[in-house]
Order: sequence, then structure tokens, then C-alpha cells
Amino acid sequence: MSDGVTLYFANNGDGSIGGYDIFLTRRDDDNGYLNPQNIGMPFNSPYDDYMLAIDEINGIGWWATDRNQIEDSITIYKFIPSELRVNYPSDAPDLASKARIDNYRDTWAPGADYTSLLEQIEETSQVAKTKNADFYFAMPGGKIYRYWDDFSNNQARNLMENYLDAVTKLNTDKRRLAVLRKKYAGGDTRLTSDILDLELSIEKDRLEIKRLSNAVVMAEK
Repeated sequence: MSDGVTLYFANNGDGSIGGYDIFLTRRDDDNGYLNPQNIGMPFNSPYDDYMLAIDEINGIGWWATDRNQIEDSITIYKFIPSELRVNYPSDAPDLASKARIDNYRDTWAPGADYTSLLEQIEETSQVAKTKNADFYFAMPGGKIYRYWDDFSNNQARNLMENYLDAVTKLNTDKRRLAVLRKKYAGGDTRLTSDILDLELSIEKDRLEIKRLSNAVVMAEK
């Protein structure tokens, strides 16, 4: 993790529920790494659970597991990291189902709206997918545009440039917001108005991205 102290790793030795499990340890300057702890269910299972990563800026986590998978594939879950671990009594209703994640929607908070978070995940995924392409843009019907030559309409191509500029602005604003929030948490309460202004700007960024995305699709039809 970015704190330089916390380490998540996978191991199939002592303390494993079954196969590879994800463990947590922290480094102590005097004694090296502390005794690792199995992070428990639902992250671990009798199957192989062998990768966990957390995006601390956006508050998103991913972990990879062999459970609930089709042949020759793995399942990658997205989750909201929590500072606190919740321990349930052994006789809690549906405990086994929750541990297996029979239905991932059962883990959602009642009435919660994850629209904004899912948009952040999609934006993050787009950045990763564009490493070997000019961009990554989903068109209707499941078609994916990755290169400028994929466009048949010049207006759509120009709108795509505006769309990418808007995405860049959003990502820049989000990074600035993360820095300001960290400073605020450190005690600099003078940043309150700057943070509120930037949060409003980010909401406008998202609306503009959505508008430009629709405009690109309509122009390319």
C-alpha cells in the first residue's frame, strides 16, 4: 500500500482456508514484518484467492479468485474497502451464503446508490485499456473504437477529441481533489471552499463527459 508499511500477499501455507489465501502484514521498523493475518471471508475461500489491490484515491478495491468461475477463467470482484473488519457470529442468518458471495448484491448497503463509484471504475478501466491504443470508446452494439481510423465521420472524430480532453480534465481534477482532501485531513481547514468548488467542478466534468459521449455516438451513426 502507499503508506509503505502495509502489505497484502497470497500464500497457500499455514493459516490458509484452502488453496491460496490473501494475507495482511505490516512492517515494523524495529522487528521487520509483523505476523501475517488471514483477512478471512469473503475475500478468502476454499478456492484459490490470489490477488488484492486497492485504489486509495477513488476508494475502490479488486480481488481475483477461482471461485464462481467458468473454465479457464477467473472471477474479479470489485469492492469498497473498509477500515473496520466486521465479525459475524457463527449462527448469523445466511452466513455461509455471504461467505461464498452467492449474490454479490446482498453485500450492498440498503438503498445505497453506487452510480458515481461505478463511473469511476469505468473511467479507471478505460485508462488501463488505452495503453496499447489511441483510446477506448464503447459504441452501441458492443463495438469498441480504439483508433482514430475507426471513425467514419469527421464530426465524430472532432467530438472524440473534445471527449478525451474532458476525460483528462476530470482525472486532473480528481487528483487535485485527493491532494486537497489529504491536506484537509492533516488539519488545513482553510481548504474547505476549494474542496467544495472542486467537487462541484468534478460533477460538471462528469456531465460534460456524458454529453460528449452521446454526441460522439450520434455523430458516428
